[in-house]
Amino acid sequence: MTECCKFCGGEDLRPDLIEIGALPGGRLYLHRDQTHPGRVILVADRHVKKVTDLSLPEYKALMESVYHTAQAITDQFSPDKINYLIFGDTSTHLHVHIVPKYQNGKDWGKVFLTDEPEPLFLEEDAYVRGKVLITASHFQTLCQEAIQLLESNGHSLILNDHELPYYSFEELAVWAGEIDAAIIGMDRWDDQVFQIAPKLKILARFGVGVDNIDLEAAKRHGVQVVNAAGMNANAVAELAVAMILNCLRGVPELSQKLSQGQWLRSVGRDLQGQTVGLLGFGDIGGRVAKKLSGFDVKLLAYDPYPNQEKASALGVTLADLDTVLSSSDILSIHMPSLPATHHFMNQDTFSKMKEGAYFINTARGALVDTQALVQAVSSGHLAGAAVDVYEQEPLPMDASILHTPGIQCTPHAGAETRETYRNISLMTAQAVIDSLSGKEPKNWLNK
Repeated sequence: MTECCKFCGGEDLRPDLIEIGALPGGRLYLHRDQTHPGRVILVADRHVKKVTDLSLPEYKALMESVYHTAQAITDQFSPDKINYLIFGDTSTHLHVHIVPKYQNGKDWGKVFLTDEPEPLFLEEDAYVRGKVLITASHFQTLCQEAIQLLESNGHSLILNDHELPYYSFEELAVWAGEIDAAIIGMDRWDDQVFQIAPKLKILARFGVGVDNIDLEAAKRHGVQVVNAAGMNANAVAELAVAMILNCLRGVPELSQKLSQGQWLRSVGRDLQGQTVGLLGFGDIGGRVAKKLSGFDVKLLAYDPYPNQEKASALGVTLADLDTVLSSSDILSIHMPSLPATHHFMNQDTFSKMKEGAYFINTARGALVDTQALVQAVSSGHLAGAAVDVYEQEPLPMDASILHTPGIQCTPHAGAETRETYRNISLMTAQAVIDSLSGKEPKNWLNK
């Protein structure tokens, strides 16, 4: 590093550049001179003068970022070719000019000029293709590929600094007026928010459920709403299976008692030979059935729109609701949260369950009357339950469900795997990119 290096110093040393963000091996900048639309500069992480000053892994990382940047430019600007120039003399810091070229455009068939005699400077707001608010938690730490994808496409990001995946209305109001898109967690987006977000074009739900979004209000305000359907299905299904096993063998209690110095070898139950009932037989319900098939269980399912072909392929018997409720040793719910499914499990439906059965909910809190579940377990009618989702989130620490023996609770962690975060973040990022570039985004829900 040198005192006069424009890339090592502060922003005031590089007024001609707008920082987009970090990429492997370097940092990407948009050049204010847009004579060649999409022109950027990729600057090596270290202050070196020439390529051979980099280690081979550093060089490979830099060149890989050149490749991905060029691909993003091609996707967004459709140039006829791209020029690449590597410099380390004029600024003494190795950097790569990546310059789109257009047939019949400026400098076609010639090498571009690094310093145009008549540069094309844009209005300030034209340099950023879109400002994206991200309220989904852990995005900054677990979704770097998606961040790079958004930034390499010219979007600026406002990242969630919360531990929780939601913002209050007051917090949303701080940013709403200036954002073009949002990748959101569980914050409430309704007419009140849309009224103060005149530039907003798309909401991308970081997950599947959109019960926290007023779809009709979004449509009235011209806001597209998309979700990441299918991206969390495997993780949620795996958690449901884990909860079933934990209930039958009492794993959390055994671990807790042992940590307290108690050698408690309580007697559990085998999963083999049990009847598992599924309320809802969509993507997640089907995955649960497939994962359970190796445990030698009997599988029942209730679904208002039954798929006999799918059921037959997975060895599942479709049945009416009362049969599934009364016959299941373990009942796992996998329905969407809709007005018609609100409190689907209530005092009446719990009373129809087999005595000594277990109840599992990794779907949505609104599907279950919480107090009815607490009563069913505390009375001994049910042997236990495992719950990942709640009517109110985050769950108050004095909530009765947390303090009911026999009920295991987790903090809405069904989709919390690294693989799921990667898949959902890339899908939602691409939806934002497509929407802000005038393309139809995938999984558009409120057309």
